[in-house]
Amino acid sequence: MFDRWKSHWPRTWPYAVFKRHHTQLNDLYWAGALAAHSSERAVKISNQGGAQHITTALSIRPSVAQRMNFTIDGWKADFKEFGNWNRLAALMSLSSYFETYLSAVCQLALLSDPGLLLHSSKAVDGISLLKSFSAADELAHVKILRDEVKSITQGDWNSRLTSYERFFGAAPTILQAAIPSFESIRHIRNGVGHTFGRLIPEYEDPLVFLPKPFQRLSEERLLKLLGEVEKAALAIDNQLQPHIGAFEALLTYHRLEKKVVAGKTEAQVLRGMFPFAQGAPPGKAYFEELIKFYKKI
Repeated sequence: MFDRWKSHWPRTWPYAVFKRHHTQLNDLYWAGALAAHSSERAVKISNQGGAQHITTALSIRPSVAQRMNFTIDGWKADFKEFGNWNRLAALMSLSSYFETYLSAVCQLALLSDPGLLLHSSKAVDGISLLKSFSAADELAHVKILRDEVKSITQGDWNSRLTSYERFFGAAPTILQAAIPSFESIRHIRNGVGHTFGRLIPEYEDPLVFLPKPFQRLSEERLLKLLGEVEKAALAIDNQLQPHIGAFEALLTYHRLEKKVVAGKTEAQVLRGMFPFAQGAPPGKAYFEELIKFYKKI
């Protein structure tokens, strides 16, 4: 049965996307780790047999062989640095899709329950407010909330936490406890994005004559940070879901171009817009009730 303040799906759709990004990053990382293990093993065996050059230890395409002018010892040193760089890049990706999730889920919560801005949750239904706007006013309203949410995804994590709590009350304990870790992610991410994996302050002096060392990130620490981010995202989702409820489906219908589709009702068209990423969508009756609710408010 349709319930405005409860979602049919177990998680918000931003979380479902976050989880897919998270899984993809893990899959890519471990696929690379498997290739690295195989390469290192092959080089070790060849080296024991007397090989001194990487082209005799690994199978290399002729078209790129001239770029592989490495001794085995040189390759080992560079490959170690590549492993560290790969982990830094993975952390940058983690930071990016976590912030994408935060922006999306916080926007949904404020669009759905705009009373949060005045500490009056559910004083007004956000979908009713959107219906009352002209197209131009709706765009302006969405932009205002999007700009408000930027304070949760920009700046240091102490200020982000303050902004989050200003809108949604006390943040989940897991998020509060993770702030030091998230600050370290932010610093590493900025270093990767702006100073090629080095710390930004090290390059503020224009008289830098030699490259500074890379930041170091061990596999153990990367895995720990991946786990902390996932737990924090889940806790945020749990806190914000009651403010979102069925708003994602209602907003999808609100944006739906209301026209006749041959052989299909509006409810059938709406149902077809939801993927199976969180299980099968509810039946046609659910969407019929949703549309009736939307038309009455």
